[in-house]
Amino acid sequence: MIDTGETARSEVAAGPSGLWVLNQHADPPDELVRVDPGSGRVLARIGVGHNAARPVVGPDGLVWLTRAGPRSDRPELLMVNPATDRVGLTVSLPRGPTSRPTPPAGDCSGSTPGSEPPGQRSDRRSSANASARSPSW
Repeated sequence: MIDTGETARSEVAAGPSGLWVLNQHADPPDELVRVDPGSGRVLARIGVGHNAARPVVGPDGLVWLTRAGPRSDRPELLMVNPATDRVGLTVSLPRGPTSRPTPPAGDCSGSTPGSEPPGQRSDRRSSANASARSPSW
């Protein structure tokens, strides 16, 4: 077992830059914890603000995650650079249908508008038309 600290909820991502654990807290702010997968040792703790979610590691080792931002109605995309163990980029995103950032377009959960697989478009005008089509994926 790897102890990354107390948390209300955690999300995990892994890739070429290691194992990353997003510790979500009610208060204090959330933190991204970098763990050496070989030793289980915590290498870094990076503050990422409040309401952070969905960490992913790219093939280049950069870590990407979303957060609700300073105002809960303005979601942001964060990039963490594993060479510095710091947030290297923050991008404001368009407001989604909820106060939390929306999942990426490739997410097939169907829980939010715009989450259809690439090439799919939902027809919100008629549920009969939408249910009659079979998915292309």
